[in-house]
Order: sequence, then structure tokens, then C-alpha cells
Amino acid sequence: MKNVKKKLTTIPVVDIFAGPGGLGEGFAKAGFNIALSIEKDPVACNTLRIRKFFHLISSNKHQGNYFRFLKGEIDLEQLKSKSSDYWNKAEVSVLEAELGNREHEKKICKAIETVINQSGEFILLGGPPCQAYSIAGRSRSLGIGQTRYVEEKDVKRTREEIKKERAKLFYADKRHHLYLEYIKILANYQPNIFIMENVKGILSAKKGHGSKEGIFEEIIKGLEDPDQISGISRDSSTKKSYELFSLSNEPKVDLIKEVIYNPRDFLVKCEDYGVPQNRHRIIVMGIRTNASLTPNILEKKSQKNSVRNAIGHMPKLRSAVSKTSLEDTFENWASTIENEYKSSLYGKTDDEFNLDDIVRTIVFSNRILSRGARHIKKKRGRPLGSELEEWYLDKRIRGWIQHETRSHMASDLGRYLFCSAFALRHNRSPKINEWQGDLERLKPKHLNVTKDSIGDILTTKGHNDRFKVQTWDKPSSTIVSHISKDGHYYIHPDPLQCRSLTVREAARLQTFPDNYFFSGNRTQQYHQVGNAVPPYLAWQIAKLILNMNKVESD
Repeated sequence: MKNVKKKLTTIPVVDIFAGPGGLGEGFAKAGFNIALSIEKDPVACNTLRIRKFFHLISSNKHQGNYFRFLKGEIDLEQLKSKSSDYWNKAEVSVLEAELGNREHEKKICKAIETVINQSGEFILLGGPPCQAYSIAGRSRSLGIGQTRYVEEKDVKRTREEIKKERAKLFYADKRHHLYLEYIKILANYQPNIFIMENVKGILSAKKGHGSKEGIFEEIIKGLEDPDQISGISRDSSTKKSYELFSLSNEPKVDLIKEVIYNPRDFLVKCEDYGVPQNRHRIIVMGIRTNASLTPNILEKKSQKNSVRNAIGHMPKLRSAVSKTSLEDTFENWASTIENEYKSSLYGKTDDEFNLDDIVRTIVFSNRILSRGARHIKKKRGRPLGSELEEWYLDKRIRGWIQHETRSHMASDLGRYLFCSAFALRHNRSPKINEWQGDLERLKPKHLNVTKDSIGDILTTKGHNDRFKVQTWDKPSSTIVSHISKDGHYYIHPDPLQCRSLTVREAARLQTFPDNYFFSGNRTQQYHQVGNAVPPYLAWQIAKLILNMNKVESD
């Protein structure tokens, strides 16, 4: 064994379960080479290729073509043809494959081995898909917290039988076991350092129906000793184990100086580290025990960044009205809001929300709001301010990309109007149980009763914050993939805009730089943004690694 001092940024990074690349982006911005990204979603893979292309050309003459592409002046095929050598390199660095799919196993191994053969070592990043572990996912699948009304004529099986069937289907979900694919890579290829990320619900997730053994405890065992979980037998000279580190809490030691961790020590609250979003995730750093390295923990910011810090100065936009024969114009949008106000809200609330003035401003404002565009030209420059703002901005864009609004039903425009006006007054979003008396008419008709997916059971579900405003002066709530389905949980705080967040606004709350392009249609773009790790947090993690001054290898 000998010490080999290396510049850490020369060690390639392999990013598995990469999504659109949030974790990898933070490392790339810190100077690391993301040599390989593995992702099963073809649309996210295209996002990864475009981003890798950007990093390859960002400091040479080809960068102009990238920004022409962002602005829509050339399409992707033209971009590829104008810089084919760089595009080919970008394509090689992204593998569309599904971990856990045995048909894909050979090409995954070959791709990782190619990276190792070029460098001899690597850093592993990734977080197995988290839906199976999330508290919300378990609640939906298992019916936790739901009240069931079962009629014998409709359902022949007993509640207990249905509950067992639900559990059987839920725990058969292969996403429960994808952490084993991560551990298998650790066992087979023994990277120097790894970062594993997942939802905080993993702390309470169980291995199976009725099991008292937790998933997280199993994962910790596997991360510490990958060979044991993977069933690999080696002699002591080739066996590698890992020391695990929390990024948010100093390690504690027992009487014999053994490091001990509480599982919650691995919980990272992103809002404490400058991310303008309340996002709580489990993040584990592992370092091979023979490396004798100890990272510092992340440094908390003195102040939390808010929604205003992230999106407060972005171009103001209007939404549109869906399910209508009206032409999509500012006038028709404004008059729809006015009609909703008069039919559902006028005289139904006191004057504390200034709804009358807000609606009058919308209708008679001389500022004609657009719905946005793929590229919106910035009228004048803004001086750089905070570290976060410098992180976002790229003057070469000369504006904003992918800042376009959705359409909303007329009734939802009325709800958005009330909720955002309420939030301006009280600095919080109203709960639906506060929509009492005359405000009952704001509640959607489908609110109280829905059909269950198994057994056709009528259920009531908690919808108390179904319509949620992201208030100006606080971090946003967690951006999740559900934002791709509707915007009810992500209402813009400005009632004059009366809409949900755009892809670019959601991306900023996730701390993606403004020059980050998301492939696919708008729904697919939202989905990618919601599934990502905030790059700004990942960048801070990468800098912790850079502060470790040596890497040991055989």
C-alpha cells in the first residue's frame, strides 16, 4: 500500500440513477469530470448529453452554437452537426440503461470498467429511485391514514385481505431493492469515495409487510461492507470496506472511541445550506477505510434563501385558460379572472386581501403580460449579488430560457387568486379547511371522495394543502415530480400573475443554473426537475471532497 497524492478533480465520476444530472452538475461545477452517467429515462438521458456537451465546449469557440440552441435559433440536430466531435464525446459519457435489469447488466459493467481502465479509480454518485421509500408513496400504496367505507355488495374481500394484497404488491415493487444495485457496484469496483442520496422516508421504511427490520439499517450494513451484502468472498488483502460520514453532523464516539451515528444524523436539510427550498434528504458519504481521510461537514449559511431570492426578479407572466373556446389573449385571461372573482369571491371575504384592487389591476393594467417563451430576452443587465445569484446567472444567455406558463381551468384561476392574495396578507398559504362559509364554493367537487385503485373502495384523503402558495419570504416547499401533473401545490406568490410556477422557476428553486436545458415536452421537463438533487448543494459536497488532500490507492 502506498500513498498517491493526486489532484482530486482528475479522478473521474460515475453518476448512477443520474436523473437529469443534479448531483453530477454540482461536481462538474467544482471541476470534476463526470465520465459516465447512467439513467434509464431516454428524455433525461438527452438532457444529460446536452449538459455534458455544454461542459465540453464551455471554454472554446463552439460555445456560441450552444447559446444559439438555447435561444431556439438552431435546433438540436444542427447543434450536433456543427460540433459533432464534442457531441460524440457527450454521447459516449451517457448510458441509457436500467440498473437491476439483467439484460442491461453487461453494458453497464463494460461502461464502468472503461472508466476505471482509463484512470484506475473513480468516485461514485447516485440515489436509487425513491418513490417506494417516500412517506407519500407508502401512504398512497398502503392506504395509510385513509378512512375506508366498504359496502359488502361492492367488495367481497375483507378489509384485511385487501390490506394484505396492497402490502404484497407494494413490497414486490423492485424499486425497494435498487439500493442493492448501488451496493453491488461498490463491491465489484470499490470506488475511493461515494455519495448516496435518498428521501428521508427511507429512515422509517421496512423491509417487508410486518417486518420490524428497517431498509435503512440494511443499506448502512451494505455501504459499510458491500462484500457481505453482495455475497462476495475475498481474502483480507483485496477486501475493501467503507467508513461512513454524515455531511450535516459531527461524528460522536463511544467509550472505546468507536464512531456511532444515529440514522437521523445523515439527514441534510437543504434550506440550511442556501437552497431556497425546504428539501430534507438522506445523504451518506463513504470513504474507503484504507484511505484514512475524514471530510468536514457542510457549513450552514447564516441566512436561508427564499422564493424571492430565487425567482423574485424573473419576468412576470400570465397563465392561460384551459378547457375553453376563447382565444388565448391577455384580455380573455383577465376577464375570466374577473368573472371568477365576481361569481365566487366578490362579497364573500372582507377587504383584508385587497382582492377588488388586485382584480382591477389585472384587468386595467397597462402592462400586458405574455405567457413567456423558450427564450425571453433580458431588457437590461442586473449586477451580480449573492453567491446564489452568481451561481444561477450566465450573461451569455442574454435572458431566460424555458420560462413558459401552463393553462389553468377558470375555477382554478379563482382559487389561485384567493390563495396568493391570502399568502400576501398572512405570509402563509391557506388550508382548505379555512375555506368556510361562502368560500366553500372554492373547493373542487372531487375533493372529498375518490376511488381507490384496489378493491374499488371509496376513500377520503387528506387534501388540506392541495392548493399551496409558495410564499415570497420563505424557502419553497419540496419540489417533487408531482409538479409535472398539476401546479396546485406550486402557486406563484404574485396574485397579479395568477398561475403556477414555470419550469425555469421550479429549476431555480432546485438551484439549476439558468443555462441548464431540459429536454422533452413541458411535462417531462417538470418531471426531471422534481426528481433531481439540488446542484448547489451537490457543489458544496464536491468542495468538501476537494478539501481532502490525498487519496490512497494500491
